[in-house]
Amino acid sequence: MRVRSAAAPTATLLCIALLPPPTGCQTSQEPARAGRDQVWVVEGTISNDAGPIPGATVWCRTKKATNEVLTDQSGAYTFKGPVAGLIMIGAEKEGYAPATGRAVNAQMGIRVGKVNILLRREGVVSGRVLDPNGDPMQGVEVDLWEKVFRDGKPTLRFRGQAHTNDLGEYRIAGVGTEGYVLEALLGNLKPRTLVRSGNKKAAQRAASFGVVRKMFYSNADSLEAATPIRVQPGQQAEGLDMRLRSVETFCFDATVRANNTTMSIRETPESGGAFIGRADVKAGQAFQMCGLPAAQYRLTIWSRNQAEATPAGKVVAFSRTDFAITDRDVSLGVLPAMPVIQLTGAVAVAGASTAPRFLSDLTAKLAPLEDRPISVSGTAAHVGPSGAFEFQSVFSDLYRLRLTGLPQGYYVKQLTQNGRDIPLTGLRPEAGPISILLGSDGAIVEGRVTDKEDLPVHDAVVALMPKDAQDGARVLSQPSSQDGGFAFSTDVAPGEYHIAAFTGLAEGEEQNTDFVRAHLGDAQEITLAPGSNQRLALQVETLQAGMRR
Repeated sequence: MRVRSAAAPTATLLCIALLPPPTGCQTSQEPARAGRDQVWVVEGTISNDAGPIPGATVWCRTKKATNEVLTDQSGAYTFKGPVAGLIMIGAEKEGYAPATGRAVNAQMGIRVGKVNILLRREGVVSGRVLDPNGDPMQGVEVDLWEKVFRDGKPTLRFRGQAHTNDLGEYRIAGVGTEGYVLEALLGNLKPRTLVRSGNKKAAQRAASFGVVRKMFYSNADSLEAATPIRVQPGQQAEGLDMRLRSVETFCFDATVRANNTTMSIRETPESGGAFIGRADVKAGQAFQMCGLPAAQYRLTIWSRNQAEATPAGKVVAFSRTDFAITDRDVSLGVLPAMPVIQLTGAVAVAGASTAPRFLSDLTAKLAPLEDRPISVSGTAAHVGPSGAFEFQSVFSDLYRLRLTGLPQGYYVKQLTQNGRDIPLTGLRPEAGPISILLGSDGAIVEGRVTDKEDLPVHDAVVALMPKDAQDGARVLSQPSSQDGGFAFSTDVAPGEYHIAAFTGLAEGEEQNTDFVRAHLGDAQEITLAPGSNQRLALQVETLQAGMRR
């Protein structure tokens, strides 16, 4: 599974809102007066190792909006806002590498100063891609990936790309100091129409040899065997060459029945998830794709309605087929395409005789547990005043359900589908309507994260996990604010928990099962009574960043 986003030559600090102010950060040119105007004020400086950076773009992001402002000649910036909450501040500047944003607890009438961000000069990685004979390969895609976690599973986030020239050379700029991996990918394989002979017995195909479709630096076939790359600020890391090896390749064929169908094939997550090819295919006509080495593959097809057979058209059917290529060609036959599904549901509060007003502020969201090359609208549904909601069109798949906008003290107490209890991470739309029961006696956990000298630690990951949680259960987490503070006030059911604070984690690593077993199982235990408010002091645990897997 891989997360690919748009590449940019500038350093972008991710800004994620944790509370939902109805308006964003304000950037008025008038002086910000905390207390007197009953607004919050956040200010700071953007700098590098040599001093302030004028003209840097600074972001202030909440759930509802993102505003930005340029730093002045002294590298300073100021934001103010009318609604309290936890916000994120970030910055970018051409020629500088990505860095981590700053969490700020913005409170009315309070001025928070010295929310400073240090940007470092971008690094560069370069090298060559060679064929099995040692000759340069032109047009090979070289991707730079950062190791992160999504839904607790290790994955790769796209951070940069280049294509080799006629000398087989590539160069990728905008590289930070995180741990990266480099991957060389061959071009998009295209299917061809398969013409079968009248002889029912398949003809024997001569063995074909090609090159591997992907390779990690340095000359590794898998992510696990890849050599991690770390680049110092401003460093030119040269000579990162990759030599693709020769391998026997095979074909697969299949047929689709629906019109306006697109196919996409990649390795399964277990085989690395590398993209192989994507193309439109004709209904009722068998297609064949060759040049695939032995591996596990995932073929996804989706069809659009005839009236809107464009890239923006409506997806009306979808299917996914996993298959293995070992030592021979594979025929998949006719591929089924399942129509999209309408999924209804309702939210209720335990013990409430009438629907509370806040129900219309809630949003139900579905996220597929497996990455896929196509998405459809309708995976977010607003809850109505009565508690009813409807997902208009979702695929037959396995989903994780989230309910956002819960007020303080409320949590998901029970999730059922057609009267059967199901986990939040195990929902299938075809199983029928879902019911969400909320509890109103949730607990609040708040406190402060410090180091060994009792000094506050900002942007530590604070993780809260039920003591009896099964593998794959969601861990509540949030960053500590500028003063080390944290607060879990929603979605916390009464019960026994483990809680701890960490620095040095890769993004999302606190959700990983192996990490949970190693670091949360023996963490501080707390018992939360119904409706209780518990305040804690946590000493941060510093871990080696990001490359423990």
